[in-house]
Amino acid sequence: MTAGDRVYYQTFDDNEHGRLLWATGGDSANTSVVLDLDEEDDANYRDPGLLGVSGQTALLAKWGDGVAEGLWRHRQTESQAVPLAPGDAPVFPQGELAFFTSYDPATGREPYVTDGTIEGTRLLRDLRPKTAYDPVSSPPAEFSSSPQWVARVGSKTYFTAESLFYGRELWVTDGTPLGTVLVKDISGNSTSSIFGKVHVWGDKLLFFAGARTSYYEEAGLWISDGTSQGTRRLMIAAPDPWYDAESNDGPMFAELDGRIYFTAKTEEDGQELWSTDGTVDGTQRVKDIFPGSAGSEPEWLTSTGSAIYFTGNDGRHGRELWRTDGTADGTVLVKDFTMDAASSLPQGLAYTGGRLFFMATTPDAGAAAWVIDQP
Repeated sequence: MTAGDRVYYQTFDDNEHGRLLWATGGDSANTSVVLDLDEEDDANYRDPGLLGVSGQTALLAKWGDGVAEGLWRHRQTESQAVPLAPGDAPVFPQGELAFFTSYDPATGREPYVTDGTIEGTRLLRDLRPKTAYDPVSSPPAEFSSSPQWVARVGSKTYFTAESLFYGRELWVTDGTPLGTVLVKDISGNSTSSIFGKVHVWGDKLLFFAGARTSYYEEAGLWISDGTSQGTRRLMIAAPDPWYDAESNDGPMFAELDGRIYFTAKTEEDGQELWSTDGTVDGTQRVKDIFPGSAGSEPEWLTSTGSAIYFTGNDGRHGRELWRTDGTADGTVLVKDFTMDAASSLPQGLAYTGGRLFFMATTPDAGAAAWVIDQP
């Protein structure tokens, strides 16, 4: 982890200090402890959330008992980290600014912004004002918008937040109070929407979302330019594959020849491979690999520039490695590693240096690393 010309690292002292965060400039004279993380319980350990702002300022989230205790700043001219505000990780950098969530008794948990200075660390906007509730009987959770940071797209940062009239919906900010606005009320009422995995595509945000009260009716893949008019649903899809934004099924999006490929579940075909050019008419299924409502459940979508590689199950070969050039005829099984209906379970696909690397399990080699040259 770096910020400016400083490298940050951690040590753990069982006897006295617990976790310590150090900064070094490459020699002993420029190496020192900048923050005592006070984390003695290894089971509760979290990454301190180090991020660079303007390339010189390090932002640190200090944790205790698995809970973020505050946002701190460190610069190479400072011997110790400086507290900025109570805050939660993660911190989202945006140019010379960074966004985070903080709690104040007067406002609840709301979005904050910092430029790395104490005077430049402030409430961005109170999205769920306490004045809308009984200030005596309402617990803090009831007047908090509890932002969840989603993605950075150009000069905009997207997040979801709770509000009185809309429930949890998608918001966007440019770092100013007036520029912090609701993108769209997807559910159409005060019922919260659910949000899943996202993908930044140029100046657009692709995201899966749907109303909590529906299954197929309001759920699907959406695209947004940060305005209500420029936010529209591209297709109807069930929430099953994308509801858990932190799942470990590998990338759900990949780009090839100006189109985005993704996995989505429909009532007719189950979970299959789809692609879009950003329009409703240009959003289409690539191939029904596993005919019927079961679906091939594509995972680990990875672009090599000439094709998209992914894992899938066609119902005959088990879960194996597939590739597509974007056409139905060009969507083919790469190799059946087990030579029967069992699965080799390829995962961890990574394209680098003109080669595709992945893990797969075979009867002969067991779990092993594989590579495809010039895929």
